[in-house]
Amino acid sequence: MAIIPRAISPVFLKMLSQYPVVTLTGPRQCGKTTLAKYLLPGWNYVNMESPSARREFEDDPEGFMMRYSAPCIFDEVQNVPELPSQIQVAVDESGKVGQYVLTGSYQAALRRSVAQSLAGRTAILRLLPLSIAELKAAGIEMTRDELLLRGLMPRLFGTEITDIDPYGYYDSYYQTYVERDVLSILSLRSLGAFDKFLRLLAGRVGQEVSLASLSNDIGVSRTTLAEWLSILIACYVIYPLESYSNNPGKRVIKTPKLYFTEPGLAAYLLKIHRPEHVETHPLIGHLFENLVVSEILKGKYNTASPADLYFYRDKSKLEVDLLLDRGNSLTPIEIKSAYTPNGKFSDNISTFRKHFPTADKGAVIYSGDTHPGGPQHVDWYNFADSARLLQS
Repeated sequence: MAIIPRAISPVFLKMLSQYPVVTLTGPRQCGKTTLAKYLLPGWNYVNMESPSARREFEDDPEGFMMRYSAPCIFDEVQNVPELPSQIQVAVDESGKVGQYVLTGSYQAALRRSVAQSLAGRTAILRLLPLSIAELKAAGIEMTRDELLLRGLMPRLFGTEITDIDPYGYYDSYYQTYVERDVLSILSLRSLGAFDKFLRLLAGRVGQEVSLASLSNDIGVSRTTLAEWLSILIACYVIYPLESYSNNPGKRVIKTPKLYFTEPGLAAYLLKIHRPEHVETHPLIGHLFENLVVSEILKGKYNTASPADLYFYRDKSKLEVDLLLDRGNSLTPIEIKSAYTPNGKFSDNISTFRKHFPTADKGAVIYSGDTHPGGPQHVDWYNFADSARLLQS
């Protein structure tokens, strides 16, 4: 399988030259291990998901660290919460940078153990699946509907990208990783209820989700659903987009909109099998919004920048799909799945800027390529170039 260069690579290597440890988190199969091994040939490597490796560490931690001495890549570290403590001792004794790389797919457990032992000693980076820009740089271009169906998981893009059926891949991915990870963290009485929950979330992608309503549909308490959702977020399956407020303390109170970090998984859960079924799907607008939000999120993560992404809705029902908070100003963004530009696409941006006069020029991201005339305070982007607005 061909290796597609990752945009995060320069940041990864820079952090490795500044910190003793780099911790790389992200969803299963997004390319964390491949990236580390590709950029660091010759480093020792051990997969902490292996039962034998875990037993080896538990039986003799100090001997284990001697056998897998620096420089070393430790994969799926969340399986051994005690390992960062041993790494702390090693890096403090050596006093050198660029000693270890840790990877993990369950950010709650990993951050907990890292925060306890490696505070100030590690840079933490987040890697998501491939971006459209990374595919284009590798000479791979796909239509909107092909991307929404296939998604951007690295294993789907070998030398012949048609070799793997995406629906079959996500079926295996869902059963092998998503369900297994949840089962390892939670004591589920009914995997069927969890499956129904996740599929209902896919049916509400890009929307505010009422757990109380889902509780009635599934027959599971709201408290349990909230716990399930927190695990899906911690495992990078779901990304919550918070609502924007002038009062930062209120941003987490309002219901967030939910997106899948991998659009192809959402299409699988909605049982979309073919690209021609995407355009006519009743959720095409929300699926397209999911794709764009995930692309912009990747652009932020690949530069080690905080996400600082929100959506906006006020009491007068003015809505803006996405807000990019640049610290001193806001960039309002509207996301439309249409191929044909329409001046009305920017109406909400114009109204928003009346309420927020210091806001930056807005952006409309859509499926087409032409850049129509219109308000001077709006730029137009094709979805494949959406992450470029982060550079403006």
